Amino acid sequence: MTRKTIDHGDVVETRYTILTSPDDPDMVVLRPDLVPDAVERENVYFLRRFKDGQLCDGHLHKSLDEALACTDRTKLDALWQDLARIMADIQRQVNAEYVEYRKNGGTLGGDEWLEQRNEERNKPPKRRRVKASAAVHSASSARPTLARMAGKKKGEPKAGALGPLPSQTNAELAQAIVRAGLSVVPAGGAIAELLAFLQPTFGRRRDVWLQELADGFEDLKDRLDAAEFEALRHNELFVTVVFNATQAAMRTHQPEKLEALRAAVVNSALPMAPDEHTQLMFIRFVDELTALHLRVLSYYRDPAGWFARHDIARPDMSMGPRSAIMEAALPDLRGQSEVYGQVMRELSARGLVHDTTGMVSAQALYDPQTTSTGNRFLDFITAPPLAHE
Repeated sequence: MTRKTIDHGDVVETRYTILTSPDDPDMVVLRPDLVPDAVERENVYFLRRFKDGQLCDGHLHKSLDEALACTDRTKLDALWQDLARIMADIQRQVNAEYVEYRKNGGTLGGDEWLEQRNEERNKPPKRRRVKASAAVHSASSARPTLARMAGKKKGEPKAGALGPLPSQTNAELAQAIVRAGLSVVPAGGAIAELLAFLQPTFGRRRDVWLQELADGFEDLKDRLDAAEFEALRHNELFVTVVFNATQAAMRTHQPEKLEALRAAVVNSALPMAPDEHTQLMFIRFVDELTALHLRVLSYYRDPAGWFARHDIARPDMSMGPRSAIMEAALPDLRGQSEVYGQVMRELSARGLVHDTTGMVSAQALYDPQTTSTGNRFLDFITAPPLAHE
């Protein structure tokens, strides 16, 4: 596949070529070694560039005019959710394969094993006579739909068993997951087509998270001694936290959530980390909530401190609703009562804030409103300063 990008200012055009069957232009060839007379066909899609530089995320447009009319920068539809599910399945499968390898007497480290495994999987297939129809996959002008992954064959390692990390240093943890994951995606079918279709967005998110994860591992190296850091490779809870955080990171473009997930990974490895169930619950909260939820929760932990830290003048009120003060602290929420009302209901449903409705005195307007669970959650998703800072 060849790709060319054309910048139109507010819209980015991407042209790419695919191989098609010589007898049917709607049949996409995914194994050109089996269809030597395949022909190239050019396709195109458009992405809107918004004022902050972000491109359309999770969806494509068929024309420049359609992209210009786009107002929803992020539409994570069923295709993206299915892709996240596939990557989660892949991660569990690769880890289970490595555990099985070690149980059977294997001695290679994680990275060496992955390199050997991928080399074997990527060897060119022996040429044999096959029906051409087996090497092509139907495509339509409509957006692709995702075929469910095939069931496992008898004797394959059971997915879901978490073993030693197939990684040795810093960012290699997530890199190993991605490298191994791409090697077990079926060579043909809608899954491969979908991954190619979403490659720009998926690759961008992967790279951003890899850097976040690498920074987190560097942080842990500074906080732990060598023996403690090495022991993390065999800490099942830590592995689970990293995997869950990685899945959540691939489902968001918001920097605040990525920072929260990185901090959660770091804090899960420290001595004062919450218990197992609380850690996994807090990772799920970050996944489910938005950056706005996290900002509102942080504000309500210390309203007076929020105004001071952000150099915002306090409103002159003798009494009133807490929402009026919050609108002054978070200007983006002014006049958005339905939005922050829903945010507060969702935070309250998780036991993170007290009831903030009603009229209160001027002094009470600045009282903290987070619960003990809310405070623990914020501590878990905030990187603590180093001991020497």
